[in-house]
Amino acid sequence: MKPSYKLNLRNKGLSTDPQRFPIGKNLFVAFPDSPIKTCVGEARVGVERASRGLKLSFQIDIQVEMICDRTLRPFEESLEIREILWVQWGDQTELIAPEVLLLAQHEENIDLRQSLYDFICLSLPIKRLHPDCRDEENPNEENIPVYSTENTKKKN
Repeated sequence: MKPSYKLNLRNKGLSTDPQRFPIGKNLFVAFPDSPIKTCVGEARVGVERASRGLKLSFQIDIQVEMICDRTLRPFEESLEIREILWVQWGDQTELIAPEVLLLAQHEENIDLRQSLYDFICLSLPIKRLHPDCRDEENPNEENIPVYSTENTKKKN
């Protein structure tokens, strides 16, 4: 059975306990161009009332399998992600800003798949290095700036 990534506002109410969602391959199946193929973990989503709507607090703890950019060896990276999504009420459901979701008045559920996917993908390191490669000094990188305002010609 596939896990549901819908946060039910009507049946669950606004409990103080965060709701738990398993994170795995099922989340990334809906996104065919995803850089993540293998991932295991859990997301906890807390719901609080705010003056203009709801505050969703995400705590995502996952293990992601990645490929090293330098050696092409697979390795696992632990990610701890903390994000907030604000929910406001409106006429239609749409994401009006990266951290603000406008939810239609008649909606009872919030689909969290896109938000979870975005939070995880934006937390991936740009330079993916195997732990064995992180301690090595890169011979191509020197501490000399490429562009400098210093005058390189010596005055006689």
